[in-house]
Amino acid sequence: MALWRRSFFLSLLTLGIVVILSFLIIIERRHRSTDLADRWIDEKIGGQKVKIKIDSLSGLPRIIRGFPSVMVLKDFDLKGLNEQEAWKILKILLSLFKDYLDLDLQEFKLVDIQCVENIWYLAFWQTYGGNIIYESSLGFSIDEKGQIPAVGMLLHKDHKAQNLPTKAKLSLKEAIALAKAHLKKKEPWDHKLLAYQLIIYPMKKEGRVNYYLAYILNFLSPEDKVIGSAKVGWTCFVDAVTGQLVDTQYMLSIPNCCEYYIEENES
Repeated sequence: MALWRRSFFLSLLTLGIVVILSFLIIIERRHRSTDLADRWIDEKIGGQKVKIKIDSLSGLPRIIRGFPSVMVLKDFDLKGLNEQEAWKILKILLSLFKDYLDLDLQEFKLVDIQCVENIWYLAFWQTYGGNIIYESSLGFSIDEKGQIPAVGMLLHKDHKAQNLPTKAKLSLKEAIALAKAHLKKKEPWDHKLLAYQLIIYPMKKEGRVNYYLAYILNFLSPEDKVIGSAKVGWTCFVDAVTGQLVDTQYMLSIPNCCEYYIEENES
């Protein structure tokens, strides 16, 4: 099976870069229906008053607004930011937010840095043991005036206390076979693997989050089987240590969570 690697950002081009980093709004609304205890607090960062939205489940910030952008960006030429500078900016932000995040630079992976109509967009994943934490994010924009309106994030800390493995015992081939066998019971046709990734999967249940080292496997259903349906396939999460099928979800669009994709002409 021929495989090729492409970045997370390239998989999202069809959605548009503005949509990619509009997660500042998405994150704010993400659990509004269930996590009603999320709250805003007023604090001071770098001597400046800021507003911080605290996630009721993790206790970590979800949004930070109003911090001193000048302090962060004073040594950077915003006409031509590069990856090295993106990491330096993140390091400054983590230092400013240390009392609220206490995360190291090594726990992040750069998703992408892009400039669109004189506005810079920077986005990072959170990682653990080199594995991306599913749906984690830290991102922000820098406007034409050199201001960072807000930093939006969906981050985790409790996984560190769960003695979580970081190396898979189950092979990718075994995980695919287990997932396909499960899907065969739901739909009696073959499902084509589109993308995969070894990740840390946070699964929220009964007011807490359990973490798994898991393969995320995105399967496409045959086009003639999903005509008129909103779903295009399935996403399966297979525990990479025990082989347990942790979760399955309808896939409503082409996935944006994986770095490894299967060539279109391969089965």
